[in-house]
Amino acid sequence: MTIRAAKPAFCAAVIGLTVILSGCQTADIGPIDTTAQAMITTSAPASTIRNVLVYQAVNKNNLVVSDTPKILVVDMRSNDFLYSVVLKHRWDPTARARITYVFDETGGKTTVSAAATLVANRSGKPQQVTDFEGNPDVKAALQRLLEEAAAKAQ
Repeated sequence: MTIRAAKPAFCAAVIGLTVILSGCQTADIGPIDTTAQAMITTSAPASTIRNVLVYQAVNKNNLVVSDTPKILVVDMRSNDFLYSVVLKHRWDPTARARITYVFDETGGKTTVSAAATLVANRSGKPQQVTDFEGNPDVKAALQRLLEEAAAKAQ
């Protein structure tokens, strides 16, 4: 009888431990290096620039993964319609471009930096991330996106 009574306590302990450990996966990753990224400084407020970037992402049928006051993360959706119809909601192994925007407001000026990565296994752990750091074409495209957003935010 004591063995049967111990099972609910054991299950409760396992569930409690699982809940505690799941909180560890959301830890802060620390400061982000912006030296090799596209960057723009403007007098427009960060919230206005973020709204323009979110509008552009939604208008292009991209997915806003994270939207906080300091960071905006956007995944570019796959353009392969047949592939998405066949897979529907199952695991999608297709790698997608991910753009991360970092906002910094100091002294009445807003600095926005953008970095692009290629992310595979987005729904799984761990995600496989390939950085485009140092690629001049990607940096130029990101710079154009930032300049367009800053111009619309003015």
